Amino acid sequence: MGYELAMSATHPFHRASNSAVSPSERYDRLVDRLAYLIHQRVVFGLHIHVGLPSGDMALGVMNQLVQYLPHLLALSANSPFWQGIDTGLASCRTALYRTLPHAGVPRYFPRWKDFRAYFRVMRECGAIQSMKDIYWDIRPRPEFGTIELRVCDMPATLATTFALVALVRSLAIASQRLLEERPQMRRGDIRKHWIAVENKWLATRYGLGGMYIRTPAGKRRPLRQDLNELLARLMPVARESGDDVFLAKLLPLDKFEAGADRQRRLCRESGNPRTVIDDMVASLSSELDSAVAPDKSPTPAVASSATSGVGAGSSQPPSPDPRGEGGREGCLSKPSPIGMGEGKEAGANGAGAKGTGSKEKETVGNVTQADPTVGSATQADPALRSPSEPAATPRASAPPAAGAANPFAAVDLPASFLFRPAARLAEPIPLAVGG
Repeated sequence: MGYELAMSATHPFHRASNSAVSPSERYDRLVDRLAYLIHQRVVFGLHIHVGLPSGDMALGVMNQLVQYLPHLLALSANSPFWQGIDTGLASCRTALYRTLPHAGVPRYFPRWKDFRAYFRVMRECGAIQSMKDIYWDIRPRPEFGTIELRVCDMPATLATTFALVALVRSLAIASQRLLEERPQMRRGDIRKHWIAVENKWLATRYGLGGMYIRTPAGKRRPLRQDLNELLARLMPVARESGDDVFLAKLLPLDKFEAGADRQRRLCRESGNPRTVIDDMVASLSSELDSAVAPDKSPTPAVASSATSGVGAGSSQPPSPDPRGEGGREGCLSKPSPIGMGEGKEAGANGAGAKGTGSKEKETVGNVTQADPTVGSATQADPALRSPSEPAATPRASAPPAAGAANPFAAVDLPASFLFRPAARLAEPIPLAVGG
């Protein structure tokens, strides 16, 4: 088709006003609503879905993950330039996205029924029409049975992308185990939401070079140091599912170069912004070539065929000992079922990327579950909707129900799980999956 593929959260010198908006009733409504701001949405982010068993657990995990938004953002930061200008930010995409209504750090909800009430009020008063109009950095997606993390820039490399998906999954598993052990912590701490706004700004501005506010009392330390300790605490959890291989790509963290830092360095050394584009294209091409070259280790299965989504490896090893710092998160003993929701937003296959016109590109990371006897979704009646039909948007008269997802079952494969429609379990598996 004559296109070159690259990975970035913004184009270094493209003029956003020259972009066309894809024809769509929803996008037409956004153009009318946002006016000039619609041209600030030519940005690209990594969106990761994690399946959870209930609404209360979903909000509990969200309340735990809010404190790690700056860690995820800083690792992925890959948008220093906007329309040919060095913004001075590690992630100008994040700053641009903040101009939208209902964007940023999620509001605090101690229980699922509180979120249901919020959704009902916002829908009935006409402020939103669907869950897609809520642009929080983490938001529930009850039609998929997931929470969706949206804070990340589109990373510079596939290796960083896989590492971020592995990190999010490990955080979700550790958080769920902690909340199963200590249910009273599901309510979270509203002070973490307050502090997260400043911490997110520090990551937006400085990336991994910023400071991190650790406590309401104001204790700080370098974000890179805090992230390094977080990776060390989560590595045993990642090892259970084989994700430690992908997390290890970030280490040693003091040698890790985020995409924004690389873009700036190349532009400074060459004096030509085109060099940045050429490097993006060459980097992705090299990774793709390495993934299909003979005698190479397979890449993690976060892409899939048109009929199936493939999750990275998972099994049921012995549970690690409880651990964590200051009660913030732990690796507790009870295994947790983590499933992958699939539906319209995730694509027909549950793993892929999409982006049209003014809408941010969305990549959905597959997430496995610890117990193969637990389905990848919890829908009351699978016959109500076929896998090819889009998930219904919750209505004001029927606020989002916890855990409503899709009629997909999990097949236990060596060191991996393949999510496929139950009716197609007997068919040959079209993809080879590495453990």
